Amino acid sequence: MFPQNILPQHTIAFVAFCFIAIAGGCGNGDFQTAKVTGVVTCKGEPISNATIVFTPVPIAGKSLIGKPATGAVEADGSFQLTTYKHQDGAVIGKHRVAVTFAGQELADLVREDDEFQDVVPRARRRAKLPPCANSNKQIEVEVKSGENHFDISLSDS
Repeated sequence: MFPQNILPQHTIAFVAFCFIAIAGGCGNGDFQTAKVTGVVTCKGEPISNATIVFTPVPIAGKSLIGKPATGAVEADGSFQLTTYKHQDGAVIGKHRVAVTFAGQELADLVREDDEFQDVVPRARRRAKLPPCANSNKQIEVEVKSGENHFDISLSDS
């Protein structure tokens, strides 16, 4: 009454194995994270209404470096980063730090010496931003295992 198995059992087992392997790859894999907190200031004063992003710096010979961590900058300038799970921190290693403000456009973040400068044209600011929003200062930090705290000081030049 029922048709014979259309697929052999070993084929079904192989497909199930592949599905589990692929689904298992959706986590943080081999990228260990460490808790990251900090404070962002502009001219010594805490900033707010911003987002901070830690982007892993590529390591020679490695194509996979983990995903960026983000966090909201609170009214007192403090932040806690999230990568894979809520406030789990950032991937261990060196990171480039960027702070974006509400109302700031992606084009405003492209530095003059950036390889993407001709892809993303400069645009006018749509909101009143703090003077440090125009900073071209490149910030790099190293996240180590354990707890990390960074005081990120932006400048207006």
